[in-house]
Amino acid sequence: FPWFSIILDDVNTHQRVVCGIIFLEETLREGL
Repeated sequence: FPWFSIILDDVNTHQRVVCGIIFLEETLREGL
């Protein structure tokens, strides 16, 4: 189903964004 693959793509993108934000926050904390 195309809808299923689209939903999976959205979930993967959301996880990448969350991981990126967490990575940036940890980097900033170590920088300070």
